[in-house]
Amino acid sequence: MKKNIRNKMLFAFGGVCLVLLIQLMVNGFFQSQVTRSVEEARDKGYGGNELAMGIKLEMLQVQEILTDACAVRTPEVLLSANKDAGEHVARLREHAEALKTLHPDNRRDVEEIEKLFGEFFEKGKRTAELYVKGDLVLGTKAMDEFDAAAEELGKLVEQIEEEMEAEAANGIAGALATIK
Repeated sequence: MKKNIRNKMLFAFGGVCLVLLIQLMVNGFFQSQVTRSVEEARDKGYGGNELAMGIKLEMLQVQEILTDACAVRTPEVLLSANKDAGEHVARLREHAEALKTLHPDNRRDVEEIEKLFGEFFEKGKRTAELYVKGDLVLGTKAMDEFDAAAEELGKLVEQIEEEMEAEAANGIAGALATIK
């Protein structure tokens, strides 16, 4: 009789331990899912958004530098502006390369941004050169083209920013859905 009760107690205890072990494994699985979703949101979504914002910042810096050169209209300032803008162009390209590596599926969009940025930069340099030469009529026309290029480029960069932000939000939503 004692053996029978003992066996039943051991069987019940073993069953409880088995259920706890299964629960531990299930919790570990869900925890790894949540961790993976949050890390993906942090690294890919927010990381991509940070790079896109860096591209936007460098674009705005170039625009400001070249616009200032148009306002001052001296050859020395133009030379300095081209040097300073070149540094921001290099940083923009670094951000673009990092974004292409992080988000290969957005490669075409980033390459389009790089192409448009090259055109934008050339228009800005041409505009500044025209103002420095004293040709205000052509300079004003070139400035309109420069501003239009900046607006087009800004829209494309904002679109990428929104995609990256949405990806991060989806990663966080996935983590929250796993928790619930």
